Amino acid sequence: MKDLVKKWWFWLILLVAIILIGLTSIILIGFNMINPDKNLLNLSKELQDYHEEITVYQSAGKNTIMIDCNFENKKEATEKTEKIGEIVGRYIDYLSVYKNVNINIYTKDGMKTNFTIDVATRKMNEDKQEIWLLEDSTAYNEEQNALKDIQTKQSELKTEVSSLENKKQSLNTEIQQLNGEVTKIKGEPKTYPAGQLTAGTDVPIGRYKIYGGSSNFVVYSSSGSLEVNVILGSGAYNVNEYIYTFKTGDIIKANSSFKLVSIE
Repeated sequence: MKDLVKKWWFWLILLVAIILIGLTSIILIGFNMINPDKNLLNLSKELQDYHEEITVYQSAGKNTIMIDCNFENKKEATEKTEKIGEIVGRYIDYLSVYKNVNINIYTKDGMKTNFTIDVATRKMNEDKQEIWLLEDSTAYNEEQNALKDIQTKQSELKTEVSSLENKKQSLNTEIQQLNGEVTKIKGEPKTYPAGQLTAGTDVPIGRYKIYGGSSNFVVYSSSGSLEVNVILGSGAYNVNEYIYTFKTGDIIKANSSFKLVSIE
C-alpha cells in the first residue's frame, strides 16, 4: 500500500475522483435552480394545497410568475395572504431565472390588491392604486339600503305621531264638550217641596247652593246635631242663598219650597 501511495498516477486518479464527486454534488444541489419548470410546478401545488382557488402561471414574456388568489371576502384574504407570502418566500432562491413574482389578491365582493416581489433583491412592492377598497360595492349598497329603510321608518313614525296628535286633540275637544254637558246637567236647578227630606234618599248627596225659599230651612246631621239654620228669602234676617254639602243621612226640614243647584 505504501508503494501504491508513492505512485504519481494514484494521486491523479484520486484527484479526478474528488472532482467528479464535487461536480455531482453541485449538480444535485443546483438541480432545482436550473429546473425552474419543476420549481414552478411544486410552488403551484403547495399553494393550491393551502388554498384551492390559486392559479400559478408565467407571464407572456415568461420573465414573471403570476399568482392569482381568489377569496370569498377581505377577512379570508387577510388571514391567508401572509401564509401565501411565506410559501412563495421559500421558493425565491429556486426561481432566479425569473425577474418578478406578482401576487394578485381578489375577493368575490369586488376588492383587490397586488404585490410584486423582485426576485433578485427580494423586495416587495405594493400597488398603492389598487389597495383594499374601504367600501366595496356590495357592502356600500347594503349600508345605503339599510339607511333608506331607516329613513322610511322614521317618516312613517312621524306620520303616525302626527296622526296620533290629531286624534289626541280631537279627543280632548270631545272630552271638553262632554265635561261641559255634565257641568250643564249638574248646574240645572231642581225644586223641592216644603217638608222633611233625607239626603241620600230624597236629595242626592253633594255640594249645593240652596235658594228660592221663603221660610226656615234647617238641616240636622244623621247623629242629630244642627248643621244649618237659616231663613231663606229677602227679609231683613233672611238669606237669598246658602251653600252646604249634604251628607248621607242628613235630615232637611223646610217650611217652604226651595231650589238646589249642584256646584263644583
